Amino acid sequence: MIQSIKDIEEIVVSSEHGTPFYLKDVADIQLGSRYRLGGVTANAKGEAVEGLVLMLKGGNSREIVTAVKERVKEINKILPKGVSIKPFYDRTELVEHALSTIKKALMEGVALVVIVLYLFLRNFRGHW
Repeated sequence: MIQSIKDIEEIVVSSEHGTPFYLKDVADIQLGSRYRLGGVTANAKGEAVEGLVLMLKGGNSREIVTAVKERVKEINKILPKGVSIKPFYDRTELVEHALSTIKKALMEGVALVVIVLYLFLRNFRGHW
């Protein structure tokens, strides 16, 4: 419904005792550009466009990262020359490290349980 700056100025934002207050009464309406809120640089060499991939709660991060990598390969094939998507933070290594830490902790826990059972029962058959 808005066709011009005049239409924006005539928007009613409030009224008191039947008297309307228009947007032009509380603000200066003019054409302009949006304020820049931030910028991203890539390796401190000029600007870049940043994108995030979010995972839904309960999602499998390994599957999602693999699927995103495949999709990025497909997209890079159709982008104009000189333009490409390059990840600068890949959590695959983080996930692998976390899984190896969990495996190590579980193995240490199993070993500790076996040792404690042996100390209390004095035989290996008791813990099976």
